[in-house]
This record gives sequence, structure tokens and C-alpha cells, in this order.
Amino acid sequence: MSYSEWAYKQLASAFKQHDIRNFTPSEFWKPNQPPPVNLLYNIIPTVIVLQEMRDDGCGVIHITSAYRTPEHNERVGGSKNSQHLYFRATDIQTSNWSPDDVADWLELSDYTRLIGLGRYRQFTHLDTRHWFGNPQYKEPPARWDNR
Repeated sequence: MSYSEWAYKQLASAFKQHDIRNFTPSEFWKPNQPPPVNLLYNIIPTVIVLQEMRDDGCGVIHITSAYRTPEHNERVGGSKNSQHLYFRATDIQTSNWSPDDVADWLELSDYTRLIGLGRYRQFTHLDTRHWFGNPQYKEPPARWDNR
């Protein structure tokens, strides 16, 4: 079994454990480029938020970016400390809500103090860098507006 297949099975099991019904692990990485094993479960809190958003009526959630290799992150002009590098971030679009609707929902959700949130014209960035009280992030949750 390849690492990619193994990683998929591991995350699929974790998704099931957390009642994640509308997503598959491979939506969160490019084909055959899963994150390293030490980052594999970092995406779980992010997907929990996405599942709740989906349950609340946002429609289909399209993941436009999640895990990025350092090389890919540099190519797309990502931050040197991008949460995509740590498998804690997604950029999303939804079928029923605009990017502003998504960001507003996230701001008003119970998760607001646990997430990083970036507003863009075409998508919304969500990350869970603050989820576990990471001492590296003593400041308030990250917010930015690039519309």
C-alpha cells in the first residue's frame, strides 16, 4: 500500500469518528501529495467546522486549496508561515453562500475565537491555528481582508 493510500484510509477513519459525512480526505491534497504523517490529523478541526457549515445550509463546499508543499506554497505566493503548510487551512467556495456569507457565518459561529479567517473576493480562507491553544499564537485569531 502506498503512503497516499494509507493516509487516505487513516483520515477516512478519523472523518467517520467525527461524523464528517460530506468530505473525503483526498479533497484536501493534490493527487498523490498527502501531507507528511506528522501533519496528517491537523486538518480534523478544520473539517469539523466545514461539516457544521455544510449542515447549516451553505451547500456544497469546494476546497480550492488545503495542504500545500513548501514548493507549491512559494509558487502561489503564500505566506512563509502559511497554515496550508501545516495542513490546518482551507480556501473554500460554497454553492449557496457568497464568500462574504461564509466569512460572516464563521465570525458569528462558536468557533470564531479558534479560527483564522481571510476574506477574498472569490473564496474564504479558514484555518484552525488556534484550535488547541497553541502557545505560538497568543495573539487574537488572525483576520485579514483581501477583497
